[in-house]
Amino acid sequence: FSMAMVAHNHNHNYMFKNSKMNKALSLILSVLRGTSISAIRYHHNHNHHRYHGAAPNDWSTPELVLELSGVKKILLYCFRAGSKIKAKMHELKLQGNPTILKLNKQINIEFLAIFLFIGLCLYLNWKVFVFLTFPILIFGNLFLIFLNLIQHDGLDIYGPITVSSRNFTGRFIN
Repeated sequence: FSMAMVAHNHNHNYMFKNSKMNKALSLILSVLRGTSISAIRYHHNHNHHRYHGAAPNDWSTPELVLELSGVKKILLYCFRAGSKIKAKMHELKLQGNPTILKLNKQINIEFLAIFLFIGLCLYLNWKVFVFLTFPILIFGNLFLIFLNLIQHDGLDIYGPITVSSRNFTGRFIN
């Protein structure tokens, strides 16, 4: 959970003035999370926080699963939102989006590091990886996407930010 908070804050604002330090932290967080922090950064800052869940512009809008409820809604939302984000990022890359093209090298390095980490884990002890590490990576990523659903589902996503998002802030949570 703490690592997810560090990753979230790092996505909003780089933690270091030195770009190499920021790239190194992104690489470490990517390996620990099992997905590219740099790829998430673009969607999170340039799409999600721009549209705050409003369809059709927000790629991870709760309206992807408006007709569903319960566990089926949660699982299908994670799949649909993840697939749409991946497709939109690929589309922007093909269109020559300068921000995506600039991030692409870092994204590729992060995915290579994740692949190497998984390979090393499988080599060292495949049972621990399959039964402990892999479920944690998958659950962590699903939980992150699920939190977005909780934050926006059932709210007026076309209204101002104060009514279109639950911010989970208060006396004990900030």
